[in-house]
Amino acid sequence: MSTFIEPTAPRAISSLNMSPLEKVHPSPIAWRDQVLYFLLPDRFSDGKEDSKTLFERSNPAQFRASDKEKWMKDDTKFQGGTIEGIGSKLDYLNDLGVTTLWIGPIFQQRCDLETYHGYGIQNFLDVDTRFGTRQDLRNLVDAAHDRGMYIILDIIYNHMGNNWFYMDEATAEPREMLPYRFQPPHSVHGWHSSQGKSISEIKTLEDGIWSEEFQNFDWYTRAGQIVEWEPKPWEDPMHPDAEFRRGDFFDLKDLNLNKDEVLNTVIQVYQYWIAVSDCDGYRIDAVKHLPFEVSRHFCGAIREYAESIGKENFLLVGEVTGGASMIRNYMEIFGG
Repeated sequence: MSTFIEPTAPRAISSLNMSPLEKVHPSPIAWRDQVLYFLLPDRFSDGKEDSKTLFERSNPAQFRASDKEKWMKDDTKFQGGTIEGIGSKLDYLNDLGVTTLWIGPIFQQRCDLETYHGYGIQNFLDVDTRFGTRQDLRNLVDAAHDRGMYIILDIIYNHMGNNWFYMDEATAEPREMLPYRFQPPHSVHGWHSSQGKSISEIKTLEDGIWSEEFQNFDWYTRAGQIVEWEPKPWEDPMHPDAEFRRGDFFDLKDLNLNKDEVLNTVIQVYQYWIAVSDCDGYRIDAVKHLPFEVSRHFCGAIREYAESIGKENFLLVGEVTGGASMIRNYMEIFGG
């Protein structure tokens, strides 16, 4: 197993070591021959199945929820799946014929929120402690490679978690979200603390957002919440200032990647994760919500870095919803 150079996650992009830790596993010659399996770490395995009651087809009633309301509420919370749990099932998955695991986001989420899905990042440079550690991630990738398997990480680069509060300009009170504003930015009240309060200063690793570079309110569009997920009838669907490209997903705050310094920082984050984890590809979330040029710049930089360390066929798969026309607009970036 590989050993980390850094005992803890870096706090600033400027301090990153972009060199691979140890060995670099080469990319497959062709991805179309791979069999992919998708999983969310929290909902897959904690590695403790042997201690749990197995489902009995002859008596399914014992597994039905007696309190439907509680069951539905509990379903929105972390359930306990871990990276080590995924590792414990590699042989099982390999026996099924799976050759590549596509793993939902593993990055640090807000400690005070139940974003078990992983799409609300609070620390771009660390693994969520509920899933495990950065060493656990590297161990998983190494173990998969030892079995002739590959690992694709799910990444997010256009938004992050609910890490700060808007300010209601009428009352000066903090608000999780405000309506979309055609001419942003909205005002900011403060950072989201580890206790869910609005604070003016980030004091701990669980407050606000990390790394340090992202602690700049000017790095966010601050346009408020998206009302519609698709282009308005009068909007140019490829225009960078279309509402669905500038607003926030629910309470997930949108990064302003039209700024070169922001985009270049995000690029460094995900180049770093290749060096740390030795992963074999990225599934990129919500690509259509970013301008074409931003996505092309990001993907080009990731490919160049991967090739420079010996991963000549690093896989990039973008999520582009909105019909065939929207997909064709982005096909040049990812290929077809």
